[in-house]
Amino acid sequence: MQIKQILLALTLMLLAAAPVTAQHSEQQLLEAYLSEDMSVWKAYIDATEVQQLTADEQLRLLRYEYGFAAAMLSIDKAQAKAYIQRFGEHIEQAKPILSAALYNVYMSAYHTFSMRLTMNVFAHGKAIYKYAQAALDADPNEPMAWVAQGNIHFYTPKMMGGDKRKALDEYNKADSLFMLQPDYDTRWELYAERMNRQKCEEYIQK
Repeated sequence: MQIKQILLALTLMLLAAAPVTAQHSEQQLLEAYLSEDMSVWKAYIDATEVQQLTADEQLRLLRYEYGFAAAMLSIDKAQAKAYIQRFGEHIEQAKPILSAALYNVYMSAYHTFSMRLTMNVFAHGKAIYKYAQAALDADPNEPMAWVAQGNIHFYTPKMMGGDKRKALDEYNKADSLFMLQPDYDTRWELYAERMNRQKCEEYIQK
């Protein structure tokens, strides 16, 4: 009887220590994104302890923190602040395992989110451009580096250098690079890029 209790206790300990990423497949998270149900992403992010993750799982978490922070800015700015701060902390924690391109992509995004949250262009504006360009310089074959460039030209007002045609070209470049990746069809980033690309096309056709 005592042996059974010990085995049960060990099993429960292993289950408690198991990474929560296994509970959220790429397909589940993608479907949640496409159906605009960000509660699934919130549950995944809130339940995930970085200290328990492998290097690949840390990189995966960052991808979703990046998208969730952006979404929360449109849903609830008060809540967004905590997720943006967490995203920034995790970027620095993961720096040793991030490629130079992705580190700079995420830093550009972090400053973009911080600027939108605080409306302080002077504190974050230069950093947004600096990190986005550094990402492209580090690896022109990284699709997210082109997404970062596209986002800048798409969201920046025309009088401040925004250019929907240039953004469209950059999104097209990102799309072609995404399609070379084996997991492209489960990457939420691809679908987000295509949504923005469609918005660019609609704007240009007006």
